[in-house]
Amino acid sequence: MAGLGEAPRVSASRADLGSPRLDLPSALVLCGLVKSKSEARTHIQNGAVAVNQRIEHDARRVLSADDLLANRFVVLRRGKKNYSLIELQD
Repeated sequence: MAGLGEAPRVSASRADLGSPRLDLPSALVLCGLVKSKSEARTHIQNGAVAVNQRIEHDARRVLSADDLLANRFVVLRRGKKNYSLIELQD
């Protein structure tokens, strides 16, 4: 992941893809980009959250296999400078 080598990383189970355990608000909390799901929903609704550089507005969005980069990463961003990587483990 060129350019994101210094970004914080967290691990999650590949089995969680498509489940409520990896909905967008939960993923933001897991990464430490927000403190609560409520805060996450507010940022999402305000257009301040991106998944793989695509702005998201749906707080019910669930991360899926279609979101994977290099078949194992998802990049989350809150605001302009707060990034985190989720690395999916088998």
